[in-house]
Amino acid sequence: MYNFAMIGNCNVSALIATNGDIAWCCLPNPDSEPVFGNMLDQNGGVFKITVLEKELTLSQNYIKNTNIVETIINNKENKISIVDFSPRFYKNDKIYMPKILVRKIIPLSLNPNLKILIQPVEGWNKKKSQFKICSNFLNFKLSKGELKIFSSLDLSQLKNEFTISISKPIYFVLAWDDEEILLNHIEQDCEDLFSQTLKYWRNWVKHTSLPSLFQREVIRSALLLKLHCHEPSGAILASISTSLPEEWNANRNWDYRFCWIRDAYFTIISFYKLGHFEEIISILKFILKIIKNLDENQIILKPVYAIDGTLPLPETEIKNWTGYQNNSPVRTGNQAAEHIQNDVYGEVLNILLLLYCDEKFIELRDDYYIEIIEQLLLNCYHLRNVPDAGIWEIRNNWTVHSFTSIMSLHAIKRVKFLLNRKILQFKNNNMYKIFEEIEESLLKCVKDKILFGDITTQFLDASSLNIIKYQLLTKEIQKETLLKVFQELSFNNKSLNNFSFIYRYKKLDDFGIPKTPFLLCSFWFIEALTKQNKFFIARRALKNILRASNHVGLFAEHFCPQENLQLGNFPQCYSHAGLIHAAFAVSPSWDDIEH
Repeated sequence: MYNFAMIGNCNVSALIATNGDIAWCCLPNPDSEPVFGNMLDQNGGVFKITVLEKELTLSQNYIKNTNIVETIINNKENKISIVDFSPRFYKNDKIYMPKILVRKIIPLSLNPNLKILIQPVEGWNKKKSQFKICSNFLNFKLSKGELKIFSSLDLSQLKNEFTISISKPIYFVLAWDDEEILLNHIEQDCEDLFSQTLKYWRNWVKHTSLPSLFQREVIRSALLLKLHCHEPSGAILASISTSLPEEWNANRNWDYRFCWIRDAYFTIISFYKLGHFEEIISILKFILKIIKNLDENQIILKPVYAIDGTLPLPETEIKNWTGYQNNSPVRTGNQAAEHIQNDVYGEVLNILLLLYCDEKFIELRDDYYIEIIEQLLLNCYHLRNVPDAGIWEIRNNWTVHSFTSIMSLHAIKRVKFLLNRKILQFKNNNMYKIFEEIEESLLKCVKDKILFGDITTQFLDASSLNIIKYQLLTKEIQKETLLKVFQELSFNNKSLNNFSFIYRYKKLDDFGIPKTPFLLCSFWFIEALTKQNKFFIARRALKNILRASNHVGLFAEHFCPQENLQLGNFPQCYSHAGLIHAAFAVSPSWDDIEH
C-alpha cells in the first residue's frame, strides 16, 4: 500500500511518507516540476527528518477532521512527532492559502537525536540546489523560482544535512519564491497558523452533509477532494501525482496532474451531495473561460486541461528518473490532450444544468449559458456516432463508445425536465428528437439485452453500469448488463454475496489486457446494486472495498486484491468521488433508521 498522506491548502500540496519524508512536492503549482520527488527517484529531492537509530517504528494519521498530518517516528531511545500542514483559513474575510508548508517536530522522549536532510532539486534535471543564508532564512535558488526555508533553529546550525538533539519543539516553514510571509516570532506564528488551519478544516467538515453510513470514510474523501481543487484557477486535478504504475513494469504510468472534465464532473457531484457549492462555481468559471477562448461559432472541447486552462504539454518520458520502486517510465504531460473524447459535452452540460436544477443558483443564470447549453446539446447530437478514444482513452482503433451516449442522455433527461417546467426555453425545440436519436445510437451497443462498450467490437465495459445509475434504457437491459458485468468483470464472480472489485474491461488495449481492478468501477457497481434494491449486498460490498484504502484512508486509482496492493496514481479523485457516491447510495435516510 502507498505509505503516503497528502497535505495542502488548495494552492500547494505535498505527499508526506510514513518515515517523515516530504516525498513529493511540485512548485510553484501542482503540475510544475518536482522540488521534492524522492517518491519517483532516490535522487529526486527530499526533506527528511528522522531519528538516528535504526529499527524504527512508524505511524501516521490525520488529525481528526482536518488535512493536518502527524507522523510518529520511534525507536527504543528516540521518539518524535512531525506535524505537517499547509495554512488555510479566513483572513480579512478572504481565504489565506499561501504557497507554504509548515513542519513542526515535537520531542516525545528525552532529547531525541535527529538527522535532518534538506535537499530540493531544480526539477526534472535532478540538479541539487545549494542554499545561501539570508537575513532570517535559507534561500534555495531553483529553475522556476526560489524556495525559502525559515526555522526556529539558529541559521548557523542549518546545512543541507545535519544532526541535532532537541529538547523542545522546532519549526520549519517552506515558502515559495516571493510569497509574502511575516514571521516575527516563528514558534508562536507557526502555532497560530496551526490553530487557525485546524479550526478552518473542522469548521468546513461541520458544514458538510453526510450520509447515515460510512461517515468517517466520506469525511476523509471529502477533505481529499477539496485538496485537489486548485482554487486560484478553479481547476480540479485528477491527482497530484504522476507515473505511479497501474501495473508493475507494464508501461502504464501516466501524468494525472491536470484537470479532466470527466473527473471534475464526478467530483463536483460529490461536492453537491456533500452540500458544498463553491467548488461548482469555481469549475464552471474554469470551463467557461476555456469556452470563451474558443471559436465563437463552435465549441470543441478537449478532455483535459492544465490548471491555467491551456492544454498540457506533450507527453514526454523523463529518462533520467528511475520511477516508483524502479517502475519506469516517468512521464510528464498527457497524450489525452490530443484525443477526441465525445462524452465531455455531456459532462459539461450536466455541470451547467446544475444552475437550473437548483434554485439556490438562480442569480448565476445567464442567457449566455443558455446559448452554450444549446450548442452542447447539438454537439451531443452530431457527435453521437463519431468514433473517439472513449472514457478509457484508447490510443488506437477508435470506435463509437456507449459512454458518450450515456452522458448525453443523462444531460438531455435533465433538459427535458427543465423544459417541461419552463425553467429552460430554447430557440431550437427539437430536444425530444435529439433524445430519441441519441438513445437509438446507444441501443446499437445493445446485444442480447446487454449494453456493451462500443458498436464495433462489443467489448464489455464497466462504464455501462451508468445506465443503471442514471436510469436509462429498459429495466431488463439494466438487469442483464449488471449481471453480465458481475460475471465477466468481477474479481470474484462466484457469488454476488461476496462481490468485491470490478475491472473496467478485459479486452486487449494499447498495452495489453488490464490486470488490476479499477476502483471507480467497483463503486459504480455498488450504486447499481442499490438501484435494483440490493442494499444489503451493496453495503457489504462497500465495506469490503474499504480495504483498498491505505493507513490514512486514501485510495489509489487501482487495487490488486491478490497482493493487497494499491496501484496507479495516488491519491485519486475518481476513487474518492466514487466512494462518496456509493456511500450516499447505500445509506438509508435518518427517518428510515430504527433506533
